[in-house]
Amino acid sequence: MKERSSRVPPLSALDLFSSVPGVLCDAAVLQHYTDGEVILTSGAAADKLVVLMRGFAEIREDGVYIAMRPPVHLLGELALIDGQPRTASVIARGMVTTYEFAVADAKALLNDPAFLANLARDLAWKLRGATAERAIQYRQHQLLFGEFRAHVSPEVLQELLAAGNLGAPRLADVVVLFADIRGFTAKTLAIPPEELLADLGKFLDRAVDVIHAHGGMVDKFIGDCVMALWGYAPHPDDAARAVAAAEALVCVTHGLTVGGEPLRIGVGVESGLVMLGIVGTAAKRQFTALGAPVNLAARLQEETKRSGVPIAIGPDLAARIPEEVRSRLGKPITTDIRGVGATSVWPLSVKE
Repeated sequence: MKERSSRVPPLSALDLFSSVPGVLCDAAVLQHYTDGEVILTSGAAADKLVVLMRGFAEIREDGVYIAMRPPVHLLGELALIDGQPRTASVIARGMVTTYEFAVADAKALLNDPAFLANLARDLAWKLRGATAERAIQYRQHQLLFGEFRAHVSPEVLQELLAAGNLGAPRLADVVVLFADIRGFTAKTLAIPPEELLADLGKFLDRAVDVIHAHGGMVDKFIGDCVMALWGYAPHPDDAARAVAAAEALVCVTHGLTVGGEPLRIGVGVESGLVMLGIVGTAAKRQFTALGAPVNLAARLQEETKRSGVPIAIGPDLAARIPEEVRSRLGKPITTDIRGVGATSVWPLSVKE
């Protein structure tokens, strides 16, 4: 039996069904949904045409919010038009009332010229809404793209964009690297600013190239120090890549100078769980990595000054790197790391 309610206007009163024969409108059945009930299911065949009369309908796919439909609009018409499975689910938000047409009755509607003209206006409304939503998403995307463009290589940036979580705060298992110029602060007192900046620029340019070539992300420059990350776009060989980058950084600095003197660096590398994300406001935004591995990697970089080796590897990373890499490490040294305490450090020398 086809249910009717005096509180719900008849379809013939809607612009969507203006000039549509009454016999076609009378085929609709009134339905009610409670909050959270599924009205249409993604992947299902087109089994009905739905007219949302009261309440709101949320469009979702794979757990991702797409849009919210208010009354009075059609739901599920595209699957009936092209005969393809539904591409999204429709979920009731609040108490929802609909008119619903069975497939045969819906196809009869689609053969009616008046309904087709009205349907075109409804589809145009949806298209305008989708365009506006896409413009908002594009602006957000461009802001994040600009934020990350200076941090990573184009290849890694595309991986981050494909992952869909660009800049979203999250816990991540990463490798952290700090590379710092030895004795740079003392040299700044005796070198003209122009020469100092030129020498520093050459080092930073080469450091960025090395980090990007090994799949890493340049987190930031801290004076003459470079901080880099591996694992934001995870790869199974991130540990090996980071160690290879550390060795390459030491090698590419050979031949560089600061104030006419050979430039030498110290590199600290460690791995573990950190919090990643973009923080700040529109006036100032910055990518941030926070956690114990970040602090320890920075301390390991300082430790290279005392140990006299160019690269210091932390205990978590030493346990992760492949055997062929680990075999090149020196014997671990237990040392007191500021803010950490007694820590095993693996030195790694690099041939000139």
